[in-house]
Amino acid sequence: MIPTILKQFGVCRSIKDYNFHLDKNGWPLVEECTKNFFVEYYPTAESMSAFDRLYRNTNGLQDKFMAYWDLVA
Repeated sequence: MIPTILKQFGVCRSIKDYNFHLDKNGWPLVEECTKNFFVEYYPTAESMSAFDRLYRNTNGLQDKFMAYWDLVA
């Protein structure tokens, strides 16, 4: 039951499920991405994975993120 409910809300849906047209590097075209509200992409598996890597500081990602904002500030 829970997986069905989560699927209805798009949780753990892959960005590939959107069937976007891709550029020569395999990235979704901006025109395709803007067809949906940005927040709709937050519960995708790719987004959740990126947040997980940030919060766990995988490969120093959080450190690099903080260094970036230190430089900007």
